[in-house]
Amino acid sequence: MDTNNAKKVWLYYRLSRDEDKELNSLGNQRQILYDYAKAKHYEIVGESCDDNVSGMHFERKGIEELQEAVDNNLIELVLVKDLSRLGRHKTQTAIFIDYLKASGVGVYSVTENINTLNENDDLIIGFKGLINDSYAKDISKKIRNGYKQKQKQGIVIIPPFGYIKDAITKNIVIVEECANIVRLIYKLHNDGLGAKKIAIYLTDNGYKTPSYYQLEHYNKSNPPNRTKMANRWMWHDRTISAIVRNEAYVGTLICGRTYRNTINKTRGLKNESEQYRHENYYPPIIDSQTWEIAQTINHNRLINNVRASNNHKIYKYSGLIKCGECGAGFVAKNRSGYIEYVCNSYHRFGAKYCTPHRIKESDLDNLLLQYLFKLKEICGKNLEYINKEARNALEGNNLRQIIEKYQKKIDALTAENKNALKQILKHPNREIVLNEIIDENENSISGIKELIENVQKSIEMVEQSKKSIQDSTDILTDALTNKRLSSSDIQTFVSKIIISANPEGNLHLEFALNTAYNLNIEFNNIYTEGMHPQVDIYSVINKFMR
Repeated sequence: MDTNNAKKVWLYYRLSRDEDKELNSLGNQRQILYDYAKAKHYEIVGESCDDNVSGMHFERKGIEELQEAVDNNLIELVLVKDLSRLGRHKTQTAIFIDYLKASGVGVYSVTENINTLNENDDLIIGFKGLINDSYAKDISKKIRNGYKQKQKQGIVIIPPFGYIKDAITKNIVIVEECANIVRLIYKLHNDGLGAKKIAIYLTDNGYKTPSYYQLEHYNKSNPPNRTKMANRWMWHDRTISAIVRNEAYVGTLICGRTYRNTINKTRGLKNESEQYRHENYYPPIIDSQTWEIAQTINHNRLINNVRASNNHKIYKYSGLIKCGECGAGFVAKNRSGYIEYVCNSYHRFGAKYCTPHRIKESDLDNLLLQYLFKLKEICGKNLEYINKEARNALEGNNLRQIIEKYQKKIDALTAENKNALKQILKHPNREIVLNEIIDENENSISGIKELIENVQKSIEMVEQSKKSIQDSTDILTDALTNKRLSSSDIQTFVSKIIISANPEGNLHLEFALNTAYNLNIEFNNIYTEGMHPQVDIYSVINKFMR
């Protein structure tokens, strides 16, 4: 044996998920490299491989083992079946080859007869890099497009906590044991508990986590990098926050919410315009009203930076009260036997920054109750107004006039057609005249259809506004039955409370309502104060519905 050729070599082989596993199997690759090394009388110092791993990055176990051998000066040459096995990203592959060259180590492609230490092969290596890079990106694009098409149709691999995919029918069904935990989380959240407090409550009371049920339903364990504490099925506040923001629980599937770049190892959120919404995809676990209250609370807590203090329940009016004088928020103070809200500027910096105005929570409750009872009366008047005035407008003069107008137009068209039939045969250009009559009649018919659509839209507008007001009335009735306001009731109705004090120290309160309820007041003002007798009722309803 020629000892001059007894180079110390390392065998490296790789297989990715998108390749022909029979043609490029790890066993086949290894055999090709092994046979070549033996034929050349090379000394095989070691070998490594990567299975089901993309060549577009170099964070691979097999590459790390190869690097360790290079850094320890154990090898002179790396054998690969072809250069694409080493890597497909042209820039990263070129950098890695340069790193090997700097260590005096070459890469030899057995099937391509290319040696990175041979300067004559540099041009070919460059072309190969471009081809491999282009191939990988083309495959990646095809995979993304295929998955994007599935997202348009609606795809769920593992449904969210509370659901399971039936192994036979592939339908998404509710797991009641888990769904009851979801309902409990929403109840606690809407009653004013923060995410951390809810997590502690669930853990202390022995409620199993989503990870526990994933192991039970899918045999899916926590990843190895999770702590021992995580494997004790402890709830985390991030899990709670995700559940109270997940639209799946009202039936909506959202696909394509995030993107993940497997090549560059990056991920992020997509714009809403790039996402795919599928309404009524899941069987709902919570009702829409509970969902809306939860989202209102989430929004108010975010914009007002509301946090629970000392891990206690969040106070009912936290984040909602603003000082009308300095603009600061009001902070809650637990006095002896009662809760009080005080301007934060005055509380922190004294009278030189703001006036010493404060209000008890019980007084706020009473004032808000009075305001909401008045709002309920307004909703009732709005409903009565629509039932009488709007319906009269639709079924009375407007609709009757439209019908009469339609009938007159139909009669005129009928008479015109009869007269045209008598005269058409005598006319030298009867074909042209006939077409003109047809065109004119079609235009008239289009106009009539448009009028019909307007009437239908008006009827629908009335029905929608009635439903909206009735829904508001029903919610108000439920909340006011016990004459006590919960945290969720307050968040449902109120978006802001502005409190200021006059020089005599008397408080002035202004309640700003959430959109649906504020529109009832605006609607009432339009037809009771600002509406002239000649104002079209449809314009009033249209403004309300917007």
